[in-house]
Amino acid sequence: MIIDFIADYYQSIEKYPVLSQVQPGYLAKLLPKSAPNIPEPIETILHDIQQYIIPGMTHWQCPNYFVYFPSSGTIVGFLGEVLSTNFNVLGFNWVSSLAMNELEFVTIDWLGQMLGLPQSFLFFGTGGGVIQGTTCEAIYAH
Repeated sequence: MIIDFIADYYQSIEKYPVLSQVQPGYLAKLLPKSAPNIPEPIETILHDIQQYIIPGMTHWQCPNYFVYFPSSGTIVGFLGEVLSTNFNVLGFNWVSSLAMNELEFVTIDWLGQMLGLPQSFLFFGTGGGVIQGTTCEAIYAH
């Protein structure tokens, strides 16, 4: 049911306004004052998400949303997010996930090359980027 809900959301994502159309405090007025004593059926939860949560969201995955961070508003992007979520890795430094960080550097360099940026702007160039002209081997040694 959750996968179907997600698929339906992506199928109709363009119908939602990109930015939230509600005011702060709207959700607290719609939800119970305390947690339920017994679990609610998934149908009720998904209904509540549709009725209460989605109207208060900024729809980052909408193809009309062009700010902040990249989105997974395409099937390819969505599948990449699902695969990434499977590993549940936080890639904020080399120790937390060496492969994730190095993959980011390589793919950002690919983008930089496609845009025709000079070597000094690339991670593995002669400067710029986070690595600042060093190689991965030099970082591993530290």
